[in-house]
Amino acid sequence: MEFIKREIQKIRASSLAKNAGWMLVSQISSYAAQAAYFIVLSRLLGATQFGVLAGATAFVGVLAAYGNMGSGIVFMRHVSADRTNCKLYAGNVFLASLSMSGVLILALWLIAPHLLDAQGASIVWMVAISGCLCSPLLMSISQMFQTYEMPKAMAAFSFIGNSLRFVVALAFILIVHKAQARQWAMADMSISLLIVAGSVSVVVRYFGMPRFSLRLLPRSMTEGLGYSISMSAESIYNNFDRVMLNHYGMNTANGIYTLAYRISNLATMPINSIEMAAIPRMFQRAANSMRELESSCKALLERSILLGAVVSAFLYLAAPAVPYIAGSGFQSSVLALRWLCLLPLFRSVHQITGSMLTASGHQRYRVAAQFTVAGLNLALNLWLIPAYGWLGAAWASLAADATLGLMSYALLKFAISRALIVERTR
Repeated sequence: MEFIKREIQKIRASSLAKNAGWMLVSQISSYAAQAAYFIVLSRLLGATQFGVLAGATAFVGVLAAYGNMGSGIVFMRHVSADRTNCKLYAGNVFLASLSMSGVLILALWLIAPHLLDAQGASIVWMVAISGCLCSPLLMSISQMFQTYEMPKAMAAFSFIGNSLRFVVALAFILIVHKAQARQWAMADMSISLLIVAGSVSVVVRYFGMPRFSLRLLPRSMTEGLGYSISMSAESIYNNFDRVMLNHYGMNTANGIYTLAYRISNLATMPINSIEMAAIPRMFQRAANSMRELESSCKALLERSILLGAVVSAFLYLAAPAVPYIAGSGFQSSVLALRWLCLLPLFRSVHQITGSMLTASGHQRYRVAAQFTVAGLNLALNLWLIPAYGWLGAAWASLAADATLGLMSYALLKFAISRALIVERTR
């Protein structure tokens, strides 16, 4: 009992724990709204149209990471060290996002007919505006507030967006009962643009009018490219399977698989909360010494792995409830979710260790691991999906996330051991 009391007192006294708690509360509310939105959307579209939308969204997601060119992380890195840089790097966030997203939207619109079926290709431009402009910009704005350890402000953007989507999807069901993927893509684009407009006004209110420097932009985009490449590799192994399912015309299978995959993503919420709360301090501790980062790594991994194991067990047991919630057309999602239930456990390792590689200045190791895994995932999907459909996609996802967890942990241990040797010789 004394041990438990001491641990509770430590948690109460820890600002990291408080921030992680706020992250968790904010994500619970946000993901509750997102879960409600997905449930209503699955019933609104049905498995086949849900699969069409999933294919277009996954196709856009492969390149969406370049939409802000890592400008949010660049903001965090420079403003964490010197608060006077805030307005300058805030302006850089907007310049980088607007310039890159325009190029990406045009490129995706031109490429889509060659990789997606006709239905998926026809909605790509709308999905791209949401995915390449709005979502990356909102992520950067969230990282700006994360830099100042303002989890309450961060919570608002995601919660409001998901709540609006839920309300609009519910209105669709009440009025038209069923909808096509194209109708929802238009609605989602409109909601995304509205949220971005409101978020920009909040940034101006909190941080003042941004300063725009075209001279800073190339240097910042070069630095941010590494972070975008890292996220792009993650997008490849997270999204390519759904692009392939759409390419082969397996839209119903895509809908079944995507719903289960989204549920497993939602279930990683506690792990994401720990990671997001810890990132600013990872940068600070890595700047002090690798010994501090090593001790943080051990404590964070213990907590995240325990959470990942509990979440995975819960998903396996709760899987039979999916068709009762999402509709009878998603009966096969029970089996899909039981295969994918291990993803939160694997991600409890590679999300924490990957963020620590970034904070310690070893982003190149993280990128190398992610692209290796992306190549593995691509090869497995090309082999397994034509023969086994969504089941092959599930096997490829499990193999990719497990491999990334092992590689990230090994690379972090290697990086820390090398850095500690250098510190001892000084």
